[in-house]
Amino acid sequence: MAGRGHLSDDEITAALDARDEWAVLTTIDADGYPHSVPLGYYQIGRRIYLGTPTGTHKVRNAERNPKASVLVARHKDSGEWSGVLLQGDVTIIRDAEERLQLEREARRQRGVPEAELPSAPRRGEVILGIDPRKTITWRFG
Repeated sequence: MAGRGHLSDDEITAALDARDEWAVLTTIDADGYPHSVPLGYYQIGRRIYLGTPTGTHKVRNAERNPKASVLVARHKDSGEWSGVLLQGDVTIIRDAEERLQLEREARRQRGVPEAELPSAPRRGEVILGIDPRKTITWRFG
């Protein structure tokens, strides 16, 4: 991935699947200001998932306004300066069975053996699902 410009669809998928950087989730505060936090993430298909404790600022923001963005950027130290910004709507996943299935898939993606996958979802957490409506990419290097 050298040169300037945008990332191809395959490069976007590879960058997001690599999970070698944190994602920065930005939600909109009650007063209209952006609220940004770094989180671990994973994707299934085109949807991005982020786990978080229930009742956090970002969850309250998503309850009020589902519009959000997720930024995954590679820094200059990696030899590349590129990024993917996904803008979309947040769905708050509270259902225990759905969360368990998503948590199991996230661990499978990280190479956890089936015998070591969780049998219950994490207590006190929700999963935020982001359905991208707009994707912005860049590359300098």
